[in-house]
Parts: sequence; structure tokens; C-alpha cells
Amino acid sequence: MTKSASIWVLTAATVLLVSVFVGYKMISSAREPLGESPHIEFPKSERSKMEIEKLFAGEFRPISRVELFPEPIRRLYREIGGTRYTMANPGKKYSMTDAIDDSSLPMKRLIVGGIDVDRCFIHYEHGGIARSSELVFFRILLDRQAEPVWLGFCGDYDKPANDVETLRNLILRGDCVDSNAKPTGRTN
Repeated sequence: MTKSASIWVLTAATVLLVSVFVGYKMISSAREPLGESPHIEFPKSERSKMEIEKLFAGEFRPISRVELFPEPIRRLYREIGGTRYTMANPGKKYSMTDAIDDSSLPMKRLIVGGIDVDRCFIHYEHGGIARSSELVFFRILLDRQAEPVWLGFCGDYDKPANDVETLRNLILRGDCVDSNAKPTGRTN
């Protein structure tokens, strides 16, 4: 192969690689932003630790993927008018912080869920300014609706409770608090 042919092949390969890279960046940045999910209104009254423990009593069957939740729950975590879920599955990418570099990613990621006849819970990570670990309970009604029952925050950021028994122990230790709990502070 002559020197000029070698230069031409090298130049063509470089142009091809740059074109593929630019094309990939354009396609990946053109992803449609994820839409909002329906607003979920949880009760405004605070539940005691004992009430929270009662909610979690029973034989919950673990759920490890968003698409495996009952339809009334999936509706609450699907973008309005769309088909994409607003919660990522365990181990999948999600927006962990408020610095959004890919608006097609959800702000929430499932840790573990569970269902017991007419009750369901979801334990998930919620990205943002202050990343949180949240736990929600729903009652599944006969008319195929989900009734929000409780929202709490759990202190398992570093090592999330990713199974029913570990989550139950977290609740028993008081490491999941009601979202309506009044802050306790010292008064002078």
C-alpha cells in the first residue's frame, strides 16, 4: 500500500469514527424528557410507630420490578399520557441528584416492593437536592384504584433495605419515620 493510500484510509477511518461518535451524542441527547406522573396525595395525619408496624404486618410477596406491581400502582408511577415508568428498576440508571444531565431518566429507583392481598408497599430511592429513601403504602380497592395510606422516610441511604425482612427490621428499630412527623429539637 502506498503512503498516500495509507493516509487516505487513516483519514477516512478517522472521519467515520468521529461521525459515529457525533451521531451517537446527537441521538442520545435527543431523548424525549420523561413526563410527570400523577400527583399522589398521602394523608396529612401522623401515624404512630405501632400503626406503621401494623401496616407492615402480614405475608408480603416481594416485588423487584416496577412492571410487576398491580395495575393501580403502575398507573401512579407512569408518566401522564405516556407509557414510560417514572421509577427505574433496581440497578438501573436514575437521576440521583438535582443536576439533571439526562431528562429522560426518572428521579426515583425501586429498592424493593411487596404485595399482600389488598395492600402494597414500595421502598425506593428518590434523587434530588437531598437524596432520600422513601417508603409508601397503598391499599388496593375493589374498583381497581390505589388508595395512598402512608409515606415515610427511611435512614438506610448507605445500605438500602432490599428485602421485606430487612425493611421490617428497619421499621421496628424506628429507622423509618412518618413524613408528617414533627421535627424534634431541643428547646432552650
